[in-house]
Amino acid sequence: MLSPLQSSVIGVVSFFMRGFELGVDFKGGNSYNVQFEQPVEIEQLRGPLTESFGGNPVIKAVNTDNTYNITTSYLINEQGPDVADRVITKLHEGLTKAGVNSELANFKRTDGSGTHITSSSQVGPTVADDIRDSSVKAGIWALVLIFLYLLIRFRRWQFSLGAVLALFHDVLITLTFFTLLHGLVPFSLEIDQAIIACILTVIGFSVNDTVIVYDRIREFIHKYAGQPKEEVLNMAINTTLSRTLITSGTIVVVTLLLLVFGGGAIRGFAFGMFIGILFGTYSSVFVASALVVDFTKEDVFLKKDFSA
Repeated sequence: MLSPLQSSVIGVVSFFMRGFELGVDFKGGNSYNVQFEQPVEIEQLRGPLTESFGGNPVIKAVNTDNTYNITTSYLINEQGPDVADRVITKLHEGLTKAGVNSELANFKRTDGSGTHITSSSQVGPTVADDIRDSSVKAGIWALVLIFLYLLIRFRRWQFSLGAVLALFHDVLITLTFFTLLHGLVPFSLEIDQAIIACILTVIGFSVNDTVIVYDRIREFIHKYAGQPKEEVLNMAINTTLSRTLITSGTIVVVTLLLLVFGGGAIRGFAFGMFIGILFGTYSSVFVASALVVDFTKEDVFLKKDFSA
């Protein structure tokens, strides 16, 4: 198995070599509210529209009856007076493949009936940049606040730094799978706001698991003062290992079911959760705890008063 350092290096290299498959949220796109003449399902539209646009569009139900919002990044980087018409043509083409009757001129008949576009807008590159910057800031602030929380709780920077480095490892490994496998798996691995929510969820789960192990390490430092620090660490991990495996295993099973049986819209999220929980559990046991031992001097484990 690759070491955390080797895995991180592979991830960084892949970021520059392959990059990410960015969703509409991060690179902009055109958004259309389409009202359908007959009832349709999202999955009925997703496949044909993905084929037509050459990428995975975002399809969401709107409160209005039988209306869906369809957002695509198709031709977002091109300029010209005919770009909007070309996007609408592809939208019409995809809907036709989905078995939806529509007319080309904004799909709208003179009487306003039939399948037609009720409104349209564009998510510009500036807005996409703001969303991307906000997502990065959210991740950084999450790590900073976790560092401060653990520093207050355990009163030692070694615990805070070990946990934050382990969390950074979890995020990096999860994103590595997204950059390595996009275009190679039969579902979308676009980086959008749902994936950012997935990353933050993985951070929250992983730090919770890490804190439980840390609590037991602190308890055993008091209980077994004078023992070698490696032995104290091993005893602490062994007493929490069954709880860690049962909790993580339950969540892994649920995310695996979502990945296999869930719709196309949530498979990317389920995949990120599946990878994040697996490596988050690994890092809580083998990375975060080991870093505490590496950062902490031997004499700390010889004191009964851990706060001293």
